[in-house]
Formats: sequence, C-alpha cells, structure tokens
Amino acid sequence: VVTNSVPFTAAVFPEGSAPSTGEPVYPRPPRAIAFKPIGLRGDVTAQAQLVSANFHHQLSALIEYMAIQVARAEERLLIYGDSSVNPNQIDGLLKQIQTNVIDRQGGALRWSDIVEAARAVWQAGGQPKYLVCGHREALTISQLYLSIARPTELGTVPYGAFVDRLITPYGELQVIVSPDMSPQTRTIGTTTVEASDILILDTDNPVAGGTTVPGQAIEVHELLPMEVWIFPMQATLTTPVVVWEYIGLAVRAENFQAKIINIGPSA
Repeated sequence: VVTNSVPFTAAVFPEGSAPSTGEPVYPRPPRAIAFKPIGLRGDVTAQAQLVSANFHHQLSALIEYMAIQVARAEERLLIYGDSSVNPNQIDGLLKQIQTNVIDRQGGALRWSDIVEAARAVWQAGGQPKYLVCGHREALTISQLYLSIARPTELGTVPYGAFVDRLITPYGELQVIVSPDMSPQTRTIGTTTVEASDILILDTDNPVAGGTTVPGQAIEVHELLPMEVWIFPMQATLTTPVVVWEYIGLAVRAENFQAKIINIGPSA
C-alpha cells in the first residue's frame, strides 16, 4: 500500500517548470538480505595444461568440478549457514526459522511432531507444503505414516516402502530428501546423539483477497550468478581459476515455516 506524503494536487505543474518535491511513504521490506560470496579457487600448472591438451582438457575439467562443489556448498549453507559461527556465511533456514520450533532433545521422531509443526504453520496463516529431511528421517516418516494410514487395499506393503506425500489435517506435505540433512554427532545434555533436523516450509506469501504470491515467503537471490574467472598465468607457471557467486536467503514469512530439531534415532 502506497500512501503519498503530498496531496494529489501537488502532482501537476506548468510546462517548463519542475514537479513539486515529495516522497511517497511505503513500508520497507521486513528484513534486509545479507549477500555473501561463495566460491572456490583451483590452480592448474602449465605442465598439466600441456599434457592434458590432447586427451582431457584440465581447465575445463577443473571448472566443471568446482562448479559442482560450489553448488553443493550453496545447498548446504541454505540449510545450515550461520553467520554467528562464521560471519562469511549466510543465515540458512535452520537459523532464520525461530517461531515454530519443536526440539526433540535427542528423542525419536513422532508422527504428532509433524502434525504439530504443520498446525503451527497453518495457524499462523500459512499453508505447509514441503517437508525437507535426511534419508534416515525419510525412512522413519514412511514407517510412521504407513503404521497409521495404511489403506486396506494395499495389502502387504513392501519392505522399505517410501512415502513421498503426507496428508495431515493441515495440508498435504511433499517429502524432499536432502543429503545435507543427514545425522550429525551432537552433545545434548550429557549424552552424545546422532541427531538431525526436519524443515516444514511454505514458499508462498498470502496477499489481500485470499490469494497467494508464489515463491515469496522464501526467496533465494543471486546478486552475482555463478561465474568463472580465469587469471593470467602466474610466475609459478600456474593458472588460477575461481568459480564463485554472490547469494542471499530471505525468509519473508518466517512464521509460515517450522522446524523439528535434535531428532535422535527411531525407537
């Protein structure tokens, strides 16, 4: 909503003159985006370039490998980045989501935890759409879901069945398995536990009239898309290669998100 700080009559002026001064007043975005560089450097020796020229282009291979590694680093930081641990990191989803939190304190995941997290998002006005977890929790979720919602017509469910969509009273969740969310060794209280986390996300932002704006509740921005810089050969007869980008993560509707943290092994 834009509210002008000057009346509409001030918007007219005679030919050859200048408009009246005045600045529209409007709300600024609720949270600024911190852009941070992500990149890797590799060095290729002149000998490696000469030897590889006939059968395997060393520079091209290095660029390909580093691009994959930078992309993997970006995915990891979008989940676990924490600028309080390292000021060069962006704040990831687990850091920015602070309102709807369920802490299992090393205990096993329960179906009620998922329902409660989805309820918190729904009650705030959001629509939970995605459940992001690691492979261990994906198997646990499948076991929990099949134990309470197995249709009789399915008969015997094959061992290792995977459920990729969950129906809750507060919406249907698509399960997304991320290798970055595998269990980590953590000390919870006095106990060492292989613990992990789950994200429940709503990516759309509601607007007046009951509609939504797709993709605006969570936004990933690139100030500089991934680029490759190849520098002139140095005195050491090496060619530096840098693959990098500038990214930022904005969780615009933070209360439309939820997390279940410190999940221990299933019982």
